[in-house]
Amino acid sequence: MANTATTEEKSLITLIADFIEKADIDQAFSDNSNQTDYNTLKGKLEKLEKYKSGTGKEKTEVYDKLTKDEKNVVDNLISELKIKTDKMHKKINEGKDNNRNTSDSEKP
Repeated sequence: MANTATTEEKSLITLIADFIEKADIDQAFSDNSNQTDYNTLKGKLEKLEKYKSGTGKEKTEVYDKLTKDEKNVVDNLISELKIKTDKMHKKINEGKDNNRNTSDSEKP
């Protein structure tokens, strides 16, 4: 049987592959203050959101053709990633604020 997956379908699979291996996003990326992990997850979230709400091939040729159950999987992944990246963003900014406050208090 020939591989008939489109480039867009292959792109979606590539995006979600990490999360299939690491199903519990909060545990797999447990360090909320890790800027590199945040950047990685945020980038993947932005790409996944294009499948759900974009106007390009990602939506019209892939997401719109998924079954309801398949759409729910993508939607739930987007939701979980959004919660996680929001947590990480808050923690990273708290760390920056604490560093700023510490350096301000050390000034004569």
